[in-house]
Amino acid sequence: MEDRPWYDLGMVHMKVHHASAILLRNLTVAHTGIGLIQDPWVVKGAIRGLGNLLLVCFRNPKEQRPRACIAVKGVNVLPLLDFATGDLMAVQTELEDVGRVVIASAYLPYDSTDNPTREVQRLVEHCMLNTNARGVRLLDYLAGTDLEIMNVGNTPTFRNAAREEVIDLTLSSTKIAYLIGEWRVSDEPSLSDHSLII
Repeated sequence: MEDRPWYDLGMVHMKVHHASAILLRNLTVAHTGIGLIQDPWVVKGAIRGLGNLLLVCFRNPKEQRPRACIAVKGVNVLPLLDFATGDLMAVQTELEDVGRVVIASAYLPYDSTDNPTREVQRLVEHCMLNTNARGVRLLDYLAGTDLEIMNVGNTPTFRNAAREEVIDLTLSSTKIAYLIGEWRVSDEPSLSDHSLII
């Protein structure tokens, strides 16, 4: 099966419990490829209510009553079992024009004092390819401002003989972010080790 374009993936996110028929409808009629499920219907350690469609359900195999799982139909994914808990399941896939993408279903208990949970934080850190302490501080700062990072994808903005990195950021206030359309790194030579961003 070849990589799917990101816009053709089709996802649904749902707290299922006993409403699995609605999820099944989305996975069949709406041609949804991935279902992010919280609070699935579990009977004797098995997730029920997903019918006999060509679904693959990923969950932590060590948990008897998982509160997070991912149902997949027609999408090649790799389960990231190193991050699987009863409240977190993640899969990795390749999307056309985007590359590697990690998709996760996380159940965040309302009474938890640790949100996001340590497991979710660990998964996010794993997915932050080459983010160093400086990058983490910048993200923490930006989270408390009215600024948005307009960068899309992971195409390097800096290249030299030794390395390539995404180090150039385009920032915008939320108020005018909609004016920046189709942000991308240009293939056009810039005569610099920094790429043109258009």
